[in-house]
Amino acid sequence: MLLSGLCLGLWIGVVHGRRTWGPEMWSNRKMSFAHTGIVCAGYTAAAMLGSIGSVITRGETVGDLFGIWPHFDNAPAISFGLSMVLALLSLAALMIVIFVQPKGEKVES
Repeated sequence: MLLSGLCLGLWIGVVHGRRTWGPEMWSNRKMSFAHTGIVCAGYTAAAMLGSIGSVITRGETVGDLFGIWPHFDNAPAISFGLSMVLALLSLAALMIVIFVQPKGEKVES
């Protein structure tokens, strides 16, 4: 569940960045590196989720072809209290982004 939320949040960030700044994002070096890093992290989270799912259902994964990919027998488990704390932190971060953070402006060339 934690990895699913991370994956979803990363890909929402990717889509938000592309819609907010558009193609001008690539003219700013720092923004383009940040966006590329978020895309790579989102892909890695999605690949890890797929790997966990395929190990649980089929007992094998495409990651086995690489040889360096970690083999997940099951999803990592955390306690209920820690999961509630993390959920409240993410909810607080979402509220800050929606209500406190200034609205983004398009980057001009």
